[in-house]
Amino acid sequence: MDYLHNEVKVIHRDLNSENILLDADDNVKIADFGWSNWMPELKKKRMTICGKNEYKAPEIINKLPQTEKVDIWNIGVLIYELFTN
Repeated sequence: MDYLHNEVKVIHRDLNSENILLDADDNVKIADFGWSNWMPELKKKRMTICGKNEYKAPEIINKLPQTEKVDIWNIGVLIYELFTN
């Protein structure tokens, strides 16, 4: 996510367990960039309600402007799932 946010300048906005893939060498791949946005073009902040309900960041639920922080929230949900399932 650091590379995606800081180098490519993209917010995924739909990061969930179904969009995390492993290749034959167990490298993690992120899939489904359908809701993603290129941050330099975010002059008008995105406020679209998107993503799975279980993963929605507070900004999305409350219809507030979205930044890369929604992806960080999604990572937190993924980590919680890993430790509790």
